[in-house]
Amino acid sequence: MSPDLLIESILYAVRLFLLVTIPLLLALTLAGTFSGMLQAITGIRESLINYFVKLIALFSILYFFLPSLIQSLQEIFNNYYL
Repeated sequence: MSPDLLIESILYAVRLFLLVTIPLLLALTLAGTFSGMLQAITGIRESLINYFVKLIALFSILYFFLPSLIQSLQEIFNNYYL
């Protein structure tokens, strides 16, 4: 394996990883911060609220961004393998 091909493969893997994880991590981080602030304001110390808010955020981000994510992944795979 040549060094150029190895570097290209590593950059491809990092780009693919970031494309998949960044929207999910960003949404869950914002949801956790929002629910934590809401719990601090109201004084409610129930940990299930945090989980439900994150679960709702996860499903909503997957619902809205999964089609564009799949299309982007198809473009990347077609460009890389064809």
